[in-house]
Parts: sequence; structure tokens; C-alpha cells
Amino acid sequence: MAFDGWKVLVTGASRGIGAASARALLDAGAQVALAGRDEGALAAVADSHERATTLSAELTDAEARDGLVDRAAEALGGLDGLVLAAGVAMHMPFEALTEDAIRRQLDLNLVAPLMLVRRALPALREGHGSVVLIGSTLADRPAPTTSAYAASKAGLHTATRALAAELAPAIRVNAVSPGVVDTAMTRALRLAPGEPMPQGAELESRVEEQLEELRRLHPLGRLGTPEAIAEAALHLLGAEWTTGAILTVDGGLSAS
Repeated sequence: MAFDGWKVLVTGASRGIGAASARALLDAGAQVALAGRDEGALAAVADSHERATTLSAELTDAEARDGLVDRAAEALGGLDGLVLAAGVAMHMPFEALTEDAIRRQLDLNLVAPLMLVRRALPALREGHGSVVLIGSTLADRPAPTTSAYAASKAGLHTATRALAAELAPAIRVNAVSPGVVDTAMTRALRLAPGEPMPQGAELESRVEEQLEELRRLHPLGRLGTPEAIAEAALHLLGAEWTTGAILTVDGGLSAS
């Protein structure tokens, strides 16, 4: 799909799904504002591309969040779309879950994307008006240790449908619901409360065991790639007669 002339803000663009989405948009001809906290990683993703602008921001800070949208619109000369991929997952048994962990996940996974969309409304109404949010199959099939994360993504799915109805016809709002994707977040070892982090070969072995367990959950026998989710995000971004959709891309996880 071509995005020649589109002006798109991508959050979480320093790595994972956000980085893959930013690269795919640049390859498709869009002007892209890449947002994240790691300026070096953002620059590497942009790779000196003439249609790329890198913007650092802390999305849990209201002033920085509003400033990000304004800076992106100014740098690009407007905004046609948003791909909001920034997020955090903190795997914790419920008895070990803290209020700070709950708030951190709700703030970044739910509050931040909604507030970014609200700030961008005037610009989106002047452009193509398309928003893609990154949800999760955990919104519908929560797993142990994911209660706060699953709740934040369930809220995002519901908000996607509500915003699609409220903002139509000027703005379309859709979401991608991935299964387990092979990212740095997925490769972080999930420890029991109080368990020390293993080192060296033991750490590598434990991580591979964790990944293999996650692969087995998917009928296709493998984890997703950031590029596969980016492909789905770009489809929704440009799908002119689609709004309020939650597109599941999960290697068959939901069917198993």
C-alpha cells in the first residue's frame, strides 16, 4: 500500500512494532515522525531518511505528550495518521502486583494513547484522519501474571470501538491485536518474586525455554515478528472503509 504524501506520527518507534511500522511507512512513501525515549535508537531506525523526523518524549507526562503531537504536526506540516505502538508489560503474580505497576501500565498503554488521539483531533480532521492502536490478544484471553496489562489492553480495545463511532466520519480508529511477538519485551526473563536474575549460559537457556513455551501456544509454531504486525497496522491505516475493527494477528493463538 502506498502512503505517498501521508504525514504519520508513530510512538514506540525506537524498537519492536513501532520501529517496524515506522520503517514500513517510510518505505511506502510517508513522512514519519518517530517518537520514543531512546534518541540513539530512534536515529538508527530513521537511518538519516529525509522523510523521517525523530522526537523524544515521555508519554506518561501530560505536557510532554501534548508537546509531542504539536511538534510532530509542525515538523511534518500536519498529521494524517497515528500509529500508537508505545507500551509496557510487567509480568507479576497478582499477590506481588503493586499499585505503581498497575498505574504504569494503565498510564502508558491506555491513558497515553487516548490523550494523544485527543490532542491530534484538529490535525487529523484536516488530513486523512486515521488512527491505529496496538492492542493484545491478552485483552480477550488474559494469562496468569498479566492482570494489569490485560486490563489496560481490554480498555484500549473498547476505546477503539467507542472512538470509531464517536469520531466518524472524519476520523477512523482501528486496532491490531497481536499474539506473542518476538521483541525485547518478550525476551525479558520472567522471574518469580524475589528470584535473582541468572547470568551467562543459564540466562540464555532460561530465555530460550521461555520462548519455546510461548511458541507452543501458537498453532503456527512460531512467534510473530514486528514486521507482521506493522503490515497489519499499515493495512488498517489506509483501509478507507474500515473503522472500529480489532484485527487479530496471532499465529492462530485465539483459535487454539
